Amino acid sequence: MTKFSIVIPVYNVAAYLPECLDCILNQRFRDIEVIAVDDGSRDESAQILDEYAAKDSRLKVIHQLNAGVSAARNAGLDAATGEYISFVDGDDKVIDTMYEDLAAQTERFSDTDIFVFGFNNLCGSEVRVNQGFKDMLEAFMRKGCTKREFLLQLGGSVWTKIFKRSFIEEHHIRFAKGVPLAEDGLFCTECAMYEPVINVIGKSYYLYRIFRKESTMASQYGLDKELLCRDYMVRQPYYVQALREDRLVMDMKICANLLFRYSLLTYENRLKNIGYLQDYLAYLEGEYSEKELKGEHNYFNLQGQIKAKGKEEVTFWQKLFSIKNTRDKMGKELRVLGMCFVLRRKSI
Repeated sequence: MTKFSIVIPVYNVAAYLPECLDCILNQRFRDIEVIAVDDGSRDESAQILDEYAAKDSRLKVIHQLNAGVSAARNAGLDAATGEYISFVDGDDKVIDTMYEDLAAQTERFSDTDIFVFGFNNLCGSEVRVNQGFKDMLEAFMRKGCTKREFLLQLGGSVWTKIFKRSFIEEHHIRFAKGVPLAEDGLFCTECAMYEPVINVIGKSYYLYRIFRKESTMASQYGLDKELLCRDYMVRQPYYVQALREDRLVMDMKICANLLFRYSLLTYENRLKNIGYLQDYLAYLEGEYSEKELKGEHNYFNLQGQIKAKGKEEVTFWQKLFSIKNTRDKMGKELRVLGMCFVLRRKSI
């Protein structure tokens, strides 16, 4: 059996795809199969894949009509034959010792279902070290990682993990179709509900390209799209049949996602989306007792964001000098070197 099946969803990433394929096919560890799923790309991605496949038999290419990243990854899972599954996005990269190191880990800890490792950010050709995430992994290496910690702190992406394929197939786990984002988190959430053996590695292997993904994240999706993920999750057997404390953790994960998405919005869009936060707070307080919510920092952060609504953020330069109407429109608010003066109109 092949050691690793590496699933690559591909959609309009021709500018970066050769780098991605080269860093995988040129790995020092050779016992891999690479399953690239062209999800109806409209650029040269499909041609690039076919050219590479003609040169390296370890690369299998699947062409399909555009159906989204979840469908592409599911097609790759269906075709996989390896002992472990790895996911790499078509515009990202990995370091050249990744699978050699991971193969050694799988031999040493053969009972592990999910291995978690670190990542660094890739901005153009510059690698920016994600030291905070690495430090967190090292802490989990020392003390272990609970289901709750996996869900809330490590369960946001599939490309920082490898999964034992027998575990995935035993529980019939696949990516959610029809959700616009956070499909990685839903996949990891379902995995966590089946009590996997988790092993954390304090080394960063993955290079995540940030320049175009993060730039579209805030503008493309509002909080309503995030809540579609919750609507999907609560209908799934792993949520319906979960213990109450596990459902609370899953709901706190959605809460954390909402807060993160909210933090990316402009001030104007925050005002438009504050109602979704209010609705989710009402849901939490209706579903769980005060005792259950006590100590949940995401719950208290949610309360804080709602209380802060309408408070416009002031930039550094605005604190030095700015002028605007007062809230009652009856005067001007003048800021000079951090001091605020209010000039009122004379009443007639």
